[in-house]
Order: sequence, then structure tokens, then C-alpha cells
Amino acid sequence: MLVGLVLGAGLGGLPAQGLQGLKKSYEEEIGKTVVPLREGYRKALLTLEQSLAAKGDYAGAMRVQEERRSLEKQMGSITGTTPGVAAVRQDDGRLKLTSGGEGSGGLREDGGAWTGWQTAGGAVRWALPAGMIGGGYALELIYRSSAAGTLPLTVKVDFHRLHRSVKVDAAAESEGRVRLGVLRVRPGAAGLELNLTGAGSAPDFRLLAVHLIPEGGEK
Repeated sequence: MLVGLVLGAGLGGLPAQGLQGLKKSYEEEIGKTVVPLREGYRKALLTLEQSLAAKGDYAGAMRVQEERRSLEKQMGSITGTTPGVAAVRQDDGRLKLTSGGEGSGGLREDGGAWTGWQTAGGAVRWALPAGMIGGGYALELIYRSSAAGTLPLTVKVDFHRLHRSVKVDAAAESEGRVRLGVLRVRPGAAGLELNLTGAGSAPDFRLLAVHLIPEGGEK
């Protein structure tokens, strides 16, 4: 269709719909063809990167990661955004991850919160801002839940892992907060992934945000 679109301009200049119409048609074609292809490639690279890291081939994983990050920059130049980025840096240095991540395995965004924390295998992934500062970060979940329960979670940042069975209190009317521990993050880390590794027992748990609080930056 892109070929037909270009040919439709003819030799006499712009087509009948004018520049804005031509630009809109072009952007629609990009959204339907190029963007899905690149997103599929990005996901395949991420899977390969994690597989190599799990096998201990960190050099290979880093090469794949460089390719993925280069691709994500290209995708950002086309769509105007970087996939999965929804990070806000607070005045105290903490990083706040909210909506805009990429959910899978039943986890989905609904009304500004991540829901579906009942079945093992769900995950949410956020891309971290460029130039991420390395060091230790305390991880804090901000949530709402009408009942107390437990969530078996694993947090991944590049090749680092933090495993926790998290107990959440009932917090239906106000925001609840729970700390997972401290995770080491290398400089320039690309993404954070939160995985539900077992069945959760807080059926209406709604994750509002994840805070990464640098060591020494607590108020």
C-alpha cells in the first residue's frame, strides 16, 4: 500500500488530499505495518537476552541488550514514545513507575492500576529512563486492596533478581505501601520487570506504582 500511496501522488506534485492527508495516510501505514514488526522483534530480543543471562552468557546477553535498546530508540522516533516508559523522577531522587508498562500473562492496566494478580506467570515490564544511575534501590509497592493477602513476586532488573513473598494489608480507602527489599542496579539499566511467580491470595489487589528509592535517599 505504501507503493500505491507514493504512486498516487503522481508527477504533478501532491495528491488531491493535500499534504496533511498524505502524511496521515503514511503514519497510519507505519502504525499498521512497521510498528508491529519492530515490537515483535523487540520482544524476541528480550526473550533471547533473558535466556542468555540465565545460562550465564552475560557477554552475549549484553550484545543482545545493545541491539534491543537501539531498536527501542528507533521505535521512539517513529511513535513519539519509548515502549513501556512511564517513569517519573521525584524531587528526593526516587523513581516512580506507574501505568504505561507492558503487561502479560493476565496482568493488565485498568483505570491507572495494574490488576489480575491471581494466577502465576503474570508480569509487568517498564523501560527505565536513559542514563539510569547505578547503585542500591529500595523497592516499594503502592497499592490498594480490600483484603489482606500474599503475593509471591520476583523483580528483575537486567540480570539481577529479587525474590519475595509479599504480605499486603487491606487498604481499600487509602494507599497501602510495602517494601520488597534492596535491589542492586547497574548504571544504564534498561528495564524493570515485576513477575508473579505463584498464585496470589489478594484477589482485588491493584498495583498503583512501584517506587525505586536510592539508598540514602529516604525521608
